[in-house]
Amino acid sequence: MGRYSDKAKKVTLRDEVYRRLSSMFAEGKGRSRRDDKKAGIDKQYVYSENTYRTYMREAKHFIEWVRENHPEARHLDECLPYVDEWLQAMINEGKSPYTITTRKSAMAKLFKVDYAAFIGTPPRERAGITRSRAQVEYDRHISAEKEAYWGTITAACGLRISELKRARGTDLREGTVTLADGTRQPCYVVHVPRGKGGKSRDVLLWGETPEDTERIAAMFRDAGDERVFTTIPKAYDNHHYRAVYARRIYELYARPKKDLPVKERYIMRKDRAGEVLDRRAMRIVSRVLGHNRVDVVAEHYLY
Repeated sequence: MGRYSDKAKKVTLRDEVYRRLSSMFAEGKGRSRRDDKKAGIDKQYVYSENTYRTYMREAKHFIEWVRENHPEARHLDECLPYVDEWLQAMINEGKSPYTITTRKSAMAKLFKVDYAAFIGTPPRERAGITRSRAQVEYDRHISAEKEAYWGTITAACGLRISELKRARGTDLREGTVTLADGTRQPCYVVHVPRGKGGKSRDVLLWGETPEDTERIAAMFRDAGDERVFTTIPKAYDNHHYRAVYARRIYELYARPKKDLPVKERYIMRKDRAGEVLDRRAMRIVSRVLGHNRVDVVAEHYLY
């Protein structure tokens, strides 16, 4: 009887999590997060599939922790009082501030409360980001040759793995690019019909060398109407090479510090306090990466 009750409780909690977040995601499709935030109702919705998947994953971590530490909580709303304890446990374990912040955001969404309703958590600082900045066990699951091959491609176009999988030969376009010094030159552009959040964008294809650029462009041309990349390994560090691409594109467009108007200066803080970046170049990088905030570029890509 005890084992059956425990199993039934687990299913109930997981089902409640699934139903709640799935409903919020379904209702959030097509809505404007900006408008909802102004109206103070954004806590009721999940707006993107990526956010939905992330919050679902973190909510399941929380439910498993509750089952182990507070088995008396049989339904989802009974778990709310234990969120602070869970967050504090992760702080005590020395978990990454970014991990804790993501999980705290997931809890705020799951329980439809303000982020500030929970205990304060360690500030996220650029120096504390560990993702893609050092080799981890996962990186060893791919050969050096494959890592170099896929790294060269990603560093030339900045596409996410999901976007690489969908890329077709017909997505390649020819165009011109105006560099920071005002010179114009021919270039290749890759059209992304459906990126993060379903948004389309055009990205500059720019390899480390002109030969790299031409070789990748030839891969697109050879594919015709078909997909360019059929099998893509999950183990290569895609985010790291997107950061390489970000830095490469930034340097193409960045103006000398002495030429930057005051309003176009982005002043770095904390571990890089005082460093000045070009906001215009950062906006370009943000756009080609499929983001819409320069602070995301500063914190996660231009390291």
